Amino acid sequence: MILPPVLLVAAVMGYGVTFAIISSLQDLDIMSVSQGFVGVANYLELFRNPRFINSLIRTLTLAAGTVALGMFVSLNAALLLSRVAALRKSLNALALVPWLVSAVAVAMMFRFMFVGNAGLANNILEQLGLAPVWWFISPTLTTMILVVAVTWYIAPVSTIVLVGGLTMIDRHLYESAALEGASKPRIFWSITLPLIRPMMRVSLIWLTFASFNQFDVVLPATGGGPGQSTEVMALYMYRLAFDGFEFSAAYAITVLLMSMNVLAGLVYTLLFKES
Repeated sequence: MILPPVLLVAAVMGYGVTFAIISSLQDLDIMSVSQGFVGVANYLELFRNPRFINSLIRTLTLAAGTVALGMFVSLNAALLLSRVAALRKSLNALALVPWLVSAVAVAMMFRFMFVGNAGLANNILEQLGLAPVWWFISPTLTTMILVVAVTWYIAPVSTIVLVGGLTMIDRHLYESAALEGASKPRIFWSITLPLIRPMMRVSLIWLTFASFNQFDVVLPATGGGPGQSTEVMALYMYRLAFDGFEFSAAYAITVLLMSMNVLAGLVYTLLFKES
């Protein structure tokens, strides 16, 4: 029964992936007279481009910060939700609210929280007698805000995945460990973490994919600024395609992003392989 939709999804995704790979090996720049097969020239040109290297570094920075913070938040939120039996379904639904909000709305919400003297952050600092901070002038502060915004947006999905894993653990294991005198940290490291390894793998893959491909929060929140300090690969790809009409280079970035996602998925699969 699931074969037809699986084949349909595979066909649609397969066509998109194949088209992107073929296009990345051609000269599709409409501003140029020459067209045709150029091999890996587009990839080599990208890695000679300082702006692309900058976008690669920004993407890895955003992904590292988001995955680390997202996993910490998701795991702790899941532990809290798994301990509440009476309102678990309602709280699980409530936990998904950030993910159900439009990404543009999330970006604008965080931008207004930190913008100028009218933002919530500077109002709080003023109430504490502290000087206001111009958040979006500093590349470091802007990146930190972006990490928090993206985490707030994507972490609910990984939280629900982890809650599902935690609720499947047999409570008798905890009771037996407690009777044997095991401390709570020992129970967490020896029982909880090993039993939710598959769910942690899924959560990490989701967090990594969502942060690697991040575009719809970055563009309205920072526009890649200040300067190019938050111009991630997806945003640079968009600008190459629709500002510079360099479609072949944009397709090359698409393939690189896809390859990074696949590589991350393979790494997580090996690290969290069930014994």
